Amino acid sequence: MKRIRTGMHMKYRDGYLCEYDDLWQLPVEILEDIIIRIYQDSYLSRDAKLDLLKDYLDVRKSKLDKAFLYTEENINSLREMNELIERQSLEAIRTAYRIYQDELAEKATHPDTYVDVEIKPMLKVPSDIYYNLYKEKSDYIFTEKEERLWDILCSPYNLNYRIFDMLCSTATFYTSKPDANCEDVICDCVYGCDKDEEFTSWGDVMCLDREKVKDILFVRPYHNIYDFCCFAMSDLFKIKEFKTEIEITDEIL
Repeated sequence: MKRIRTGMHMKYRDGYLCEYDDLWQLPVEILEDIIIRIYQDSYLSRDAKLDLLKDYLDVRKSKLDKAFLYTEENINSLREMNELIERQSLEAIRTAYRIYQDELAEKATHPDTYVDVEIKPMLKVPSDIYYNLYKEKSDYIFTEKEERLWDILCSPYNLNYRIFDMLCSTATFYTSKPDANCEDVICDCVYGCDKDEEFTSWGDVMCLDREKVKDILFVRPYHNIYDFCCFAMSDLFKIKEFKTEIEITDEIL
């Protein structure tokens, strides 16, 4: 049951602060404690949990990014992350395209029985990052709280992450459309331009200090994961490699 009450000029939903301006008054540490509490609250409806976590995760990200320092080390990390995302995006799309070509060959061989499919390349944030750090006996020491927050960020309850793909939906290949061009898809999904256009950095629209990062040509998937999916830059810097998935499903008529 949805219940909103007011008191002391603050608005609550199911016992949790729900006014955006009020959330901004909370330190990041407190926000994170409440995010974990909301996620574990078995009395909350699914819709209430989604709505609350959307705002809390967004405010957490905004506060962390506001405190981000453009040191030489961090700018190098930005550049390295951009190169990683570019490389893995190209690999994912080209792998999907090879599968697409194989499927087209199968369709040509068995035209009467073949069922058209769509082949979708995806980059995913690794949900097991802390498990792998432990398994590799990394020098990085993480807390149970950090691990729980990461689980939430990678979960379906991070609504923005569930909605937005790092690789755009136009990266999907359809066997019902046999004329797809791999390089055209790459230009659109990775660089956000036509193949005959000059690539303009997506850093121009990302929520970054443009002057500090003007020498980095940011790719579109970096913009997608950073600006839309509630991962703060400090979260993304923990990632050493994204997970590549190729989803093959029957086309919906």
